[in-house]
Amino acid sequence: MQAEPAIVEVQQLIQPKLTRLIEYVNEQHEMTASIYFTELAIQLAQAKTEPDLLGWCIELSRAAFVGIQYDETSWALADEILADAERISLTFTASSDNPQ
Repeated sequence: MQAEPAIVEVQQLIQPKLTRLIEYVNEQHEMTASIYFTELAIQLAQAKTEPDLLGWCIELSRAAFVGIQYDETSWALADEILADAERISLTFTASSDNPQ
């Protein structure tokens, strides 16, 4: 099954940001963050449908509660992804609330 076009668009937007964050936390030797965000990158790459993507957004929302020691840079990178995910989840929920 191929990913829906909207999912591919989201993947293309967020994967580079996740990669940048993962590379940064690896450089900082923050292994908890590396493992967590690598798993999220894999989950995002495997998303095919809106429910997959919304599940990914929910998992991402746990980023502040999984024991990661953020510094200013890693938090800014993560916050950018969180803001994107919030917009995405609002867009998908709004579109399913108002079917045409």
